[in-house]
Amino acid sequence: MANVGPVKLEVVGDEYTLGCRILAIIWEGSGTAGDTAVVEDRGGNGELWKGRAVNANIYCGANFPSEGVHAPNGFKLSQLSSGTVSVYLREN
Repeated sequence: MANVGPVKLEVVGDEYTLGCRILAIIWEGSGTAGDTAVVEDRGGNGELWKGRAVNANIYCGANFPSEGVHAPNGFKLSQLSSGTVSVYLREN
């Protein structure tokens, strides 16, 4: 049976190694204004998403178009000041 739910990224270096399409990214937690989170392509093609907290209560992210953002080499968490990043993948 396939796993259901998002890929959870909790520490810098966490990664998902399969090619995929990303539908949404949510970053949540507690921190301070100016905290950042960055999800990058594993193939060295740069940032897929970057978030910056505006206050101590972090809840931000992005919904992408229905075809998703292509991450042919998977993705990794390259920066995280605090909280957890959830990445929702297209499953079909």
